[in-house]
Amino acid sequence: MIVLIGFAFLAGIITGFVVSFTVIALALSSIVQASGISGDTLRLVAATLILIFGMVLLIPPLKKIFTTLAGRLTINQKQATPGTKPKAGYGSVLITLAYTMGTSIPMMAIMLGGRSFLNRFPVFTKHADTVQRIFGIVMIATAIALYTGFDHSVQTWLLETFPGYGEGLTSIEDNKAVREALKQLPE
Repeated sequence: MIVLIGFAFLAGIITGFVVSFTVIALALSSIVQASGISGDTLRLVAATLILIFGMVLLIPPLKKIFTTLAGRLTINQKQATPGTKPKAGYGSVLITLAYTMGTSIPMMAIMLGGRSFLNRFPVFTKHADTVQRIFGIVMIATAIALYTGFDHSVQTWLLETFPGYGEGLTSIEDNKAVREALKQLPE
């Protein structure tokens, strides 16, 4: 059965994503800069988290344990006393907010379009558990690619096969006006 979700609910999800991602990204960035953790260590941590979440999607008993623990964490967070806050420059805040807003717009479109898609093709809702397991397998494969460095091989192949690919992704940063505006931001 498909539950129709209102626009306000979806907007709340997007707002929650923007706020939580911004706060977490800035806090982690400050912690990483202060501690000097290497990029390779962060890569292994990220791969491990992706692997864990993939296993949660793939194995139903793990999903039940995870949802129970996440529910308890949410309740405990409401009662937690705020600690010290890491410092982040205005530039970091603006860049992170711009990134999350740029991510949230397509996310909203996917959520709205996904609902319409599921209404037209209810076979996918009947097999939601199978779809979740497939995404679990994809996440596990992604984690393995990160652990083995296979993703670097794919990046190299893409850039060799499509030499102009990276230029389109970074061209806005090569704009003189953007560079000057970034220099003006206080740290």
